[in-house]
Amino acid sequence: HFCDEFELYPWQVEELMRLSGFLDPLNPVKTTPTSENPMLYNLVATNGSGKDNVIIAGFMLWFLACKIRSTVITTSFSAQQIEGQTFAHCKYYAEKINKKLGEEIFSIIHCKVSCNRTGSVGRMFVTNDAGRAEGFHAKGGREFAFIVNESKSIPDELYKGFTRYSGWNYWIEVSSAGGKSGHFFKKCTQPGITMYPAPIKLAEAYVRYIRIKDCPHLANSKVRLEQIEFMFGKDSPVYRSVVNSEFATEDILNVMIKESSLEYTNPPKSDYGLGPVCGVDLALGGDETVVSIWQGNHRLAQRVFTTRYEPHLHNQLIQVFNEFELTPEQIAIDAGGLGKPIIQRLHEAGWDITSFNFGAAAFDKRYFTNRGAELWHRVKRLVEEGYLALPREDQKFLAQLCSRRWEWSNGRVKLESKEDVRARGEDSPDRADAMIIAFSKYNLEEFQ
Repeated sequence: HFCDEFELYPWQVEELMRLSGFLDPLNPVKTTPTSENPMLYNLVATNGSGKDNVIIAGFMLWFLACKIRSTVITTSFSAQQIEGQTFAHCKYYAEKINKKLGEEIFSIIHCKVSCNRTGSVGRMFVTNDAGRAEGFHAKGGREFAFIVNESKSIPDELYKGFTRYSGWNYWIEVSSAGGKSGHFFKKCTQPGITMYPAPIKLAEAYVRYIRIKDCPHLANSKVRLEQIEFMFGKDSPVYRSVVNSEFATEDILNVMIKESSLEYTNPPKSDYGLGPVCGVDLALGGDETVVSIWQGNHRLAQRVFTTRYEPHLHNQLIQVFNEFELTPEQIAIDAGGLGKPIIQRLHEAGWDITSFNFGAAAFDKRYFTNRGAELWHRVKRLVEEGYLALPREDQKFLAQLCSRRWEWSNGRVKLESKEDVRARGEDSPDRADAMIIAFSKYNLEEFQ
């Protein structure tokens, strides 16, 4: 045990033994997979469980140290996953082993680890097109292990490249759960698959699910579990995926905020000790420019303009800001499209207003593709928990609030674009977007 800073959990010991040839960890008989009878291994494990730093890194270094002139390949759709996780952990443990033994057992360069004693090589690369997914083959009877990290994020078409590999005797796919679609979901739920606790059988697919309850450092983190529940709700696909390692999805339309979520009696209006905030969704021509002003859980005002002349719009915005005595720090404006020139005009007029971009990176990149999806989901949770005193008289706003759809994208929540909303014959969700932009100034936790 070269890495004594933590103790392995029972499931981690069992799976490392299984991958090293003990098909049944309770039986001391060791078996070596072959290209004719390979190991077909699938692990569905929650985020933070040790998929990368224990299972993948542990297997890779064991393979390199124990196999002669063999190859192990690990790929993922994400450069951050490969470089920041897989390679980082392999490099860390390889360096510890070298130091502890006082010898350069492993040679390490970027995304490549080699064992100098056995001549085996481990390579890690990003799979982002079918061409890069091709070209690895075992030679001369040498062993070949292929690992797909965060398999749920690999588009199905890229697997066509993987099928051209030959000579492999280990095919390992490791991932957290995602939606009920795609190669990884189908592979882990196919009829006749061997499921833990049954022993793995060579040439037959095997799957094990690791949930938060299997990982004490996660299960004992009450604050983290409460945060996930508060952010997403126990019935949400994200909660079921993260906590229970379930493949999950919502109804067929995947509406972000369902109409049924609005069927509650408004709570008393409260500012929650918060000041007013203002969101501006900009448009010229047919769509509305909307100024949405909120304080705490209720809307103070909404102003709607339809204009084709940008200087007029700039002056109208300043009039509203002055009417409600707003400060620049309380205002956020959509920076997409028309936003940049109008924001520049406002800056020149002394209004140093925050720009907001729906396509910007999410604060929590684990769950959301961008900031827009993250904020829409934040408001979704406030609605579902009945925190907001919604303006029930504004039927157009309410309809827009329930018009946006979402989908899984590489295991994260992706928001439908405005263009797609309009293509379905719905109104452009300008009033709802203005509210979302306003709430970029609040934290969800401020409503607890």
